[in-house]
Amino acid sequence: MKNTQNPSTEQLDALKAWAGLYGRNWKSALRDAWMTGDYGSFEQSNYLQQIRNTFGPSWLVRFALPTEPMAQDEFDNIWRTRALDAK
Repeated sequence: MKNTQNPSTEQLDALKAWAGLYGRNWKSALRDAWMTGDYGSFEQSNYLQQIRNTFGPSWLVRFALPTEPMAQDEFDNIWRTRALDAK
């Protein structure tokens, strides 16, 4: 059963901060952190671990950070559409 829930605002903020630290290879760095449990001194690591536990590592492949600020409901609609397409 696929999880159709969306990441929380705090989780999205943690992803954005992580991506800011690791640049274009942020997903690879996050996968490594998820595999080892080593987030270095990243202060929002608890949110990144929540994402892994809730959505699973395969979720990261389909996920893309928004390029422009968007309202949470707009993000929810995009995520819901992608989740339905994956079924």
